[in-house]
Amino acid sequence: MQIDILFQEVVRQGTYLRSWSPRTSAIYRVAYNRLRACLEARKQGSLELRDLTRANLDTWVCEMRNDGLTPGGSNVNIRSINSFLSWLSTEGHLSSPIKMRTLPRRSEVLPTFSDAEIRALLSHRPRGIYETRAWVLVLTLLDTGIRIDEALGLEQARVDFDSLQMRVLGKGNRERVVPFSLALRRQLFRLAKKSPGRLMFQTFRGDRMRYRERPT
Repeated sequence: MQIDILFQEVVRQGTYLRSWSPRTSAIYRVAYNRLRACLEARKQGSLELRDLTRANLDTWVCEMRNDGLTPGGSNVNIRSINSFLSWLSTEGHLSSPIKMRTLPRRSEVLPTFSDAEIRALLSHRPRGIYETRAWVLVLTLLDTGIRIDEALGLEQARVDFDSLQMRVLGKGNRERVVPFSLALRRQLFRLAKKSPGRLMFQTFRGDRMRYRERPT
């Protein structure tokens, strides 16, 4: 069977049975398209299951590194394809399971804000609703440590100002409770008063905000 058909089935089941977000589906598609391009360059005709050999997969990993993809970026693709391979094995499409090893990553000290930069952020006085919204969003990320996607999807009804807790939806639509500080409560409450609606951080139409990522 052609692996294109099987991959589409994985995405379909992930979306309907495992509640994949559009972002998760996109990550899988990027990984698969990279692998597909690598395999197509080495054969004629449509791709088949027999093309998923360990040698071909190792070649694909080497190509990603030669193309300048970082170990972290390569590992995102490797994990996506490993998930696809695991599904193929579980469904009986592979005679024996195949799994690629992720690439080792050097321990890096991530840059953080200095004390002076933190004080500057906290003492900033934003002007207008747009600057205020961006400022409170940054404060929320710093105060709670939640992901940017979780913050942008935060509903005002899920913020409990009395108990100083918010309920955020993370990966796989799993909900978790996150505490926040008194200082952040003051700013979130003010923002909700200025911009009432479903979402805490929303466009002027009430839609979910978007952001641009730095490529890995």
